[in-house]
Amino acid sequence: MKNAVVVAAAGNTGSTGQCPAQPAQPTWDTVTVAVSPAWYDEYVLTVGSVNAHGAPSAFSLAGPWVDVAARVKR
Repeated sequence: MKNAVVVAAAGNTGSTGQCPAQPAQPTWDTVTVAVSPAWYDEYVLTVGSVNAHGAPSAFSLAGPWVDVAARVKR
């Protein structure tokens, strides 16, 4: 694909909250979650969600693959 912007969601755990494969206090050295298509970070603009305090929303997967995040209301 050329001359295109690919945008993808970082991931959503729904109403269950924390993803069991993603540590609550990650060091990013131990993360076992492979979020696709965000895994291809060089080629994909990945978006996530933050709460009113700027921290990742409980239902949104967070990680170094997230390029931009916005506050959402549930």
